[in-house]
Amino acid sequence: MDKNLDAKIKEILQEKDDIVVPINITKGIDKTLQSLSNRKSSNKKKIIVVASVALLLIVTPLGVKAVKDIFYTYIPSTGNIVSTDNVIYLLDNPINKRVGNRKVTLNEVSYDKESKTIIVSVQGNGQLPSNKAIIKINKDTIKSNTSNISKLDDTSVNASWGGSYFFEYNKQYNENNIKLELTLDNGSKAEFNCKLSKAKQVNNINELGPSAINKNIEITAILEEENNKLDVTFLNNLPQDMISVNYGKAPYPINDDLDKTDDGIITLKDNNGNVLKAKLAEDTDLLAYNRFYIDTKNLKKPFTIEIPYIQIITHKNLNSSDIIELPIPNNDEKININKTIMINTKDEMFKDANSEVNIISIQRDGENYTIELDYPDNKDREVKMLDCVVVPAGKSITSQGEEWFEGGLSGNISKDGNRTITFKLPYPDSNKLFIKVLGNEYKIKGPWNINIE
Repeated sequence: MDKNLDAKIKEILQEKDDIVVPINITKGIDKTLQSLSNRKSSNKKKIIVVASVALLLIVTPLGVKAVKDIFYTYIPSTGNIVSTDNVIYLLDNPINKRVGNRKVTLNEVSYDKESKTIIVSVQGNGQLPSNKAIIKINKDTIKSNTSNISKLDDTSVNASWGGSYFFEYNKQYNENNIKLELTLDNGSKAEFNCKLSKAKQVNNINELGPSAINKNIEITAILEEENNKLDVTFLNNLPQDMISVNYGKAPYPINDDLDKTDDGIITLKDNNGNVLKAKLAEDTDLLAYNRFYIDTKNLKKPFTIEIPYIQIITHKNLNSSDIIELPIPNNDEKININKTIMINTKDEMFKDANSEVNIISIQRDGENYTIELDYPDNKDREVKMLDCVVVPAGKSITSQGEEWFEGGLSGNISKDGNRTITFKLPYPDSNKLFIKVLGNEYKIKGPWNINIE
C-alpha cells in the first residue's frame, strides 16, 4: 500500500487524542491487512472495503463518549458506524455505469469535513484501472494523492478489481455536484456525476433501529425490507477497546454448510412460529460479520430475530499476561516449558472468563519459532476465552510502539490438539525471548432477541 496513505492515516489518528485506536490501525494499514489475512476466513474484496474507510472509520463499532459531544453516524457501504462529532457527507446510493464492455460501480463517496479528505470506493471488471483519478467540484480539479486499487479476480474471463481513491480537499463542501473520472484498462474513461448529502447523526445507536440488551451489551438491527427479503445490519455499543464483533458463529456458515448446523446460527421467528436461518450477506465487513438477509415470503409479522451468542476480537492491551521470559532454542530444537500463566483483564466483561494458559513448548525451524499453548480450563461458560495471540514484550520489542512480530503470526493445531503460534524472532542473535500472551478471542452467550413489528 502507498506509504503516503499510511502516513496520512497516522497523522489523522494522532490528532484525535480522544479516540482509543486498535493496535493494527496505529501500526499501519499494511499490517492491518496482513493481520486480517491470518483470520479463519478472508476475502480480498472485503479487505479492500476495510482499507477504503480507514481515514473515516474507527473500525470498532462504538465507544464511550469523550469529553466533547460525540455523535454516531451510520456508514451504509461498510455496515459500521463512525463515532465522531465531525460532519460527514455520503453518497446516497451506489451508481452503476457501463463503459463499452466494462461495468464500473461507484460504491461510496465520503467526505470528512475535519480531515478534509474525500474517499471514493469503486469496483469493476477487466484489468486494473489507472492508479490515479480526478474529481471536479465547482471550478476545482483535484487529482487523487493515493489509491489502493487491487485485483479481486485475476482469471481472464472474470477479471475484476476494486478499492479506493483518496483525495485531499481543503475547501468547504456545500453539497455541490462532484464529477469523478478514472481511466480503465482499455483506455476508456468512466465518468460519474454525483452529489453528497450530510449523513444522519444520532446520540444513541438504538435510534437507528430495534434493539436488544443482554449482559449490558446492546445490539441494534438496521433493517431494509424489499421483495420478501429482509436485510439486517447489526451494530453494538461495546467499547472501542474491541477490534471486531462477529454475530453468531464465526466464521458464519454459508451455502450448504448453513443447513448442516444449528450452533451459533442467527434465526428469525414469525408470528406463526416459523423459524428461518439468517444467511450471510456477500457485502458484509471482514472485520465484523454483521450483515445478513432472510427470505420473508409467506411469513407473518411481528418477527423476532435471535442472536445466540457473539464472538469478539479484543484490543491487545485489554487482556494480557505479565511479561514472560523464554529460552531460544537452537535450529531444529524443541524446548519443553510447561509453564502456566494467567491472562489479566482490565474489563469487567471478562472477569469470569477462563484465564489460565499453559505454555507447553517453544521450537525453532530456521528463522521461524513456534510456541505451543494449551487452555486447561476449557469448560463451557457465559464468557469464554477461545483463543490467544503472542506479542513481543520488554527487551524483545524492536522499537518503541512496535509491539508486534514482523510478518505477523500464523496459527495451527498441533498433533496433540493444542494451539500453536509461529512467528519470526525480533532479534535473531538473542538468547532470550520476552513475550506477552494476550486473550484475543472470546465468546459471549446471549441470546439477544430483537423484536420487529
